[in-house]
Amino acid sequence: MAIERIPRIRLRGVHDDSLFVVRGDELDASVLAEDASRFHERFIEWGRFGISAFQATNESEIDVICQTRLVRFASVVVFRRAHLEMVGVEIVPTFLDRT
Repeated sequence: MAIERIPRIRLRGVHDDSLFVVRGDELDASVLAEDASRFHERFIEWGRFGISAFQATNESEIDVICQTRLVRFASVVVFRRAHLEMVGVEIVPTFLDRT
């Protein structure tokens, strides 16, 4: 696999009131660290670590994500964008826009 310089950044931004659905059963720090490291290695020149999440704007959209993209998980974790940013998490809209 060729190393990419940076991930594809979407032109359409992320809504201020967005909810982010992170796959899980639980938030396992070692699994999240492995995912973040894989992201960093893939986009090493960007110099950032990252994990994937799905964006939703309401509970109905979360239900759809759970029923289609996250069916293998017994539970998921949902964060509000504002809360993530309050603790220093940068939200970058990358890859496909499924909204």
